[in-house]
This record gives sequence, structure tokens and C-alpha cells, in this order.
Amino acid sequence: MNLMINNYCNLHCSYCFAQEEMNSKKAMNITMEDFCKYLDFLKSNNLNDVRLIGGEPTLHPDLGKLIQKIIEYKCFNEILIFTNLTFNHEIAELLVKQNEKIRIILLPNINDLDLILPNQREKILNNLEYLSQNLNTFDRISINIYNPNQDLKKWEDIICRYNIQSIRWSIVAPNYQIKEDFDFYNYFHQFQSLLVEMANWKLKYGIDLDSDCANFPFCCLDDWALVYIEKISKNFFGTLNTCENIVGDVAPDLTTRECFVSTDKNHVKLTDFENFFQFNAYYQDIRAERFKNKVARDECIKCPTYLAYGRSCCCFGYQVKEKPNE
Repeated sequence: MNLMINNYCNLHCSYCFAQEEMNSKKAMNITMEDFCKYLDFLKSNNLNDVRLIGGEPTLHPDLGKLIQKIIEYKCFNEILIFTNLTFNHEIAELLVKQNEKIRIILLPNINDLDLILPNQREKILNNLEYLSQNLNTFDRISINIYNPNQDLKKWEDIICRYNIQSIRWSIVAPNYQIKEDFDFYNYFHQFQSLLVEMANWKLKYGIDLDSDCANFPFCCLDDWALVYIEKISKNFFGTLNTCENIVGDVAPDLTTRECFVSTDKNHVKLTDFENFFQFNAYYQDIRAERFKNKVARDECIKCPTYLAYGRSCCCFGYQVKEKPNE
């Protein structure tokens, strides 16, 4: 269960799937009172990991106090923070220091550095240098692929220079473009050569690669490419059952949703649920109703993956076409 401790970011990535949220006229930071309600919910459900997202969570003015409060609960194993790594050195030092008391894991999304302002680029590189040397849990990054002609060499330099051992990758979900006539196959197929090149990092550097929850649709790869990638990097495409269990995103005001992509804004608050089982059942019902007559493409209907899982193999966000009548 992810907690959005704020709803604003200092980057304005054109491909961001949370643009509507980030462009909100009302900037919100979670209060300590609501933060404790979130921690109480985790504790009562024996959920031992705290997952902080934004916005850019390191912009929260009381980040240090929030981390200290987690430590005070004495029941949590680790804190996972999703970040763009543009924070000041004081934040980096704070994270290293608090890692002595509780395991802190960062999942930094490293954008194309050429598209970032010089001062932000400098912060990212400085943080990569400092954290790779001082934070013993720091060996994994995330990258977003939004252009089939992106230059992967920039990320290769980061892999080698900062001893990165694991990468989570994602093809950007163009949800704002999706219409009934969205050219699903050609959109994804255009990334094939780039994915093959990226999978080769397993051979070149020995790093692990896996996709985020927006699974890549297998039908958009040629057979040779799919076989080659899976042969050299077995976890490259992640798991097809990623969405079988609800994860859930909680906003700074404790309103909830299943996830940014597949669920509209919801006004049910976390405190309205007695436990996580109730939360899970609620959003399973919403999902079932929303997608019971939807598929991503006509071809999905007879696909073995669709028949096995009852849905297409990619993100729920692409299930936008009505299922044909039997």
C-alpha cells in the first residue's frame, strides 16, 4: 500500500501518468496526524513495509519527522521511497543516517539527463555518487522508456559508474492518447529493438532487469525477439499476475484508489476500511465491474494468456475496447 505524502513534483515529465494529480491547483502535504493513521492501519494489518510516493516525496517539508515516526513505531522492517533523486545533499545525509536505525531503500527514477535543468542534473549525479558509496541498500534504479530512439548509453554509464545491480524498466503508458482506435500494436512494437538492446545489459554487466506493473504485451514482439530476451534475461518481463492483488494508493488526505492508471479518483478514505481485506474486496469489486466487458485488442479474446488470466497481459489501463459479442 503506497502512501502519497505529497502531490507535487519539481519535474514536469511530459510522459508522467500522474499529470492530472501533479497539476492540481491545491498542493497537499500529509499531516502528522494522518500519517499516524496510515501507520496504524499498516500495523493493525501486519503490513511491515512503508512505501512512500509523491509527487516527489523528498519535497515534503517534514520528511525527517515522518521517517522518525516510522522508526518510533518499532514494528516496521523497511521504508521504500520512490524518488527522482533531485533532492539536496541534506536529504541524502538524512537517509544514510536513518538507515542505521531502519532499512531504507530508494527506487530512483532516472530521467534522461539531457531533458533536466542543469542544477537538477547536478543533484542527481551528486546523489548517485554519494548514495552508491554510503547507503548500503542503494543498487537499484528505475528508467522510463518513452521514445524508441532513446539513447541507452547514458544509462549504461550510470550502471557502470555507480555499480547498479538491478533496473526496473517501463514503457511509458500513453494513457492520455488512448482512444478506441489507438494503434496498440505499432505503439509497442516500435520499442522492440530498444528492448533487445536493453536486455543485453544482462550479458554485458550481469545486472537484473524487470518491468514494472505495466507489463509489456507479448503479442507486440516478434517471436525471435521474445525468445531471445527471455533466454538471456528471464525476469525481464516481470510476472503476468502483478495485478492479481490490489496494492492501493493513498493520497495525502487519506482518500484511496486502486492505482493511478486504472482507477478514477475515489472519495473513500483509508479510515473507512476496518482492515486490508475489506479494502482489497472493495477495489476488486470496482475492478471487476469496470473491466468485465473490456479488452485491450480484439486479438486478446483468443489469446492463451487472456484465456488463462481473464485479461490481456499488459496494464489494465489499456483495456479500453468493448469485448465483442460471443
